[in-house]
Amino acid sequence: MDKSFRGVCQRADKYARKREYRCLVPGCKEKAIWSHSIPRSACVEALAEKGILYTRPMSLNSGLKMTAPTDPPTILQVGVSLAGVFKGYCPRHDAFLFASAEPTGRQRKRGMVVALHLRALSVEYCRKRQVMEFYSKIAELTTDSDIRADYGMLARDHHTWLSCFEKVYLGSVFGGADVDRVEYFCLPLARNLEVACCGCFDRAPGAFDSTIAYNLISYADMSILFLTTFTVVKHYLDSYLAQYVLPRNGEKLINDIAFFHCEEPLISPRLWRSLNQDQQRRLRLSLRHPAFRSETEAPTIITVGPTDFVTKVTPALLARLEP
Repeated sequence: MDKSFRGVCQRADKYARKREYRCLVPGCKEKAIWSHSIPRSACVEALAEKGILYTRPMSLNSGLKMTAPTDPPTILQVGVSLAGVFKGYCPRHDAFLFASAEPTGRQRKRGMVVALHLRALSVEYCRKRQVMEFYSKIAELTTDSDIRADYGMLARDHHTWLSCFEKVYLGSVFGGADVDRVEYFCLPLARNLEVACCGCFDRAPGAFDSTIAYNLISYADMSILFLTTFTVVKHYLDSYLAQYVLPRNGEKLINDIAFFHCEEPLISPRLWRSLNQDQQRRLRLSLRHPAFRSETEAPTIITVGPTDFVTKVTPALLARLEP
């Protein structure tokens, strides 16, 4: 990569990260703030040490240090305040929409599953939007006509995807029609897994309607995995789960979500330090863009045994899962 194009990428990345947006709620004209993909309180409670955890950097410029797209991405220390954040909603709507998914407060759980589904969809949308802005700015800044054409096409493709996703997925949540009810799968575990993640993946690559959302949230004394989708396409979730015989394959399911479908897990320093160099490298390799992975399975980073699966509903679990 020549020096001039590297400079263009750096300027485009800064623009994409600093860009301001309006709240995603239809009709709201307020400025979007940094929302958290995983509740900040849960990160502090279960993951962080002295306010620090490990994850991929938000900067798209991290790819400039790679020699090839197949290289393992970087994992860095990040402060809790910046871990897994996205510019999605204004302060009022951020508090209102996601209060039911927060880990404290007895009145918070009504609408929890919908809130988790919306948060995962919003993260996916905002990450893709940042990439679109990055590509668009490169096309604007470069003096190379071939690069301008290539990145302009990528930006347009992303814009088309965003327009459809906003209408079909976010619009379905905000519309609230019965046909767009949210179905879910929940797997509670009896200990802190020391990893959290939130986002979406396509059950069938290239099938726009096959999106499955995931929320893996670790607490000090337990963890919960939620997989969600809309009722009308529940068959995609059913077929995905049919690959796993639970609880026997619960360990594989958790590692697949955290280190294969997710590209931005939040990892506790305790877990990261417990991994040897080969394990750290295999974890990083599994976080590459799906188009550049040679692995067919996620590495087994999180070990889960029979005693880790919840067999008795405790008051603590009930308080977090009550409707």
